[in-house]
Formats: sequence, structure tokens, C-alpha cells
Amino acid sequence: MKNKETRATSAPNPSAIESIGQKNQPAYDTSKEIDIKQHAIYDEHLRPRKKVKKDGQTRLVDPARLPFSLQDIIVTRRVAFMNLGKVKLYAEPNTTEEERAFSLLHRLRENNKLSYKESEVANILHRELQAAKLWYSTDTDDSSHWGGYSKVSKDFKVRLLAPSKGDSLLPVFDSMGDLIYFAR
Repeated sequence: MKNKETRATSAPNPSAIESIGQKNQPAYDTSKEIDIKQHAIYDEHLRPRKKVKKDGQTRLVDPARLPFSLQDIIVTRRVAFMNLGKVKLYAEPNTTEEERAFSLLHRLRENNKLSYKESEVANILHRELQAAKLWYSTDTDDSSHWGGYSKVSKDFKVRLLAPSKGDSLLPVFDSMGDLIYFAR
């Protein structure tokens, strides 16, 4: 059975983007796998109390409930093996303008501490299947945070978006799989 694809023909309609985006959301909830307090081991219907006879008396005893989050261990180790804190950008700029742009990109990554945030994004993505980075600008009086590479009085910041942070992420893709709209 093929999925019907909806294509944008004119200006985006927010309600259409929301309905299409909700269809593209992951189909299952991962919170029960990660949070050990929500495991099925605590469900008394699945693991009822045991009847134990001792000295002619019958008592109900709780079975051993030892939750163990393998998914949490898998995510932690996978993120550690990704080695995201050591990500470095390489380029071979041909002109001084390209070299300056590359220096600004490095400064932008430093200012936003992306080496730390990348591992948080990977952690959220592996746990919840959805994560996004929202870049925005703020006005500032001091342009010294650019380290002399620019005199722009804007500061660019990044915010992580995820369902665990209260965000509902609604991506819309075209027939080629490219992201054409993104709603939150």
C-alpha cells in the first residue's frame, strides 16, 4: 500500500502543514522503554503477586521486580562511540572572504558550545526519534563575541527542540524526501 503524498502548490496553509506533519511523526512512544518506572514489570496484571504457602498459611508475595533499562545503556554507549565532542570542520578556503566566513562559522560554533550540544542532540534523537535545532538571532550592543571577525551587532543562538522539552515537531517532506516545511 503506497502512502499518498501531499504537495504544496501555493502558499503554505498552517493547518495543512500540521495535519501532514502529524502523519509523519513516529508511530510509537519510546518513553516506556527508557523510563524504568513505566516498564511492564510493575504492571500487576502482567506480573501478579505470587501465592506462597508456609506453615499452613497462604500469603501473597510481590515477585522480584528488578527493572533494567537496556535501551538507556544502548543509547549512552552509541552516543559515546559517535565521539561528537571531537567534531572538527575542515575547509580549504580560496579567498580571504571564504577564510573569514569559515572563521565566523568556527566562532559561531564556539559561542553556542555546539561540541556539547551535539551529544545532547544525538542522545535525544536516539531516545525519542525526533530532535531539531532552532537557530535564532538576538540584538546585541557588543560585537566583541565575534572575535574581530565581524562587526555585526547580532548574536546567533541555538535551541534544542524535542518532544521531551514540550515541543511537537511536524516535518513535511516532498516526493523526493526533502524537507519542504517544518512546523512546531
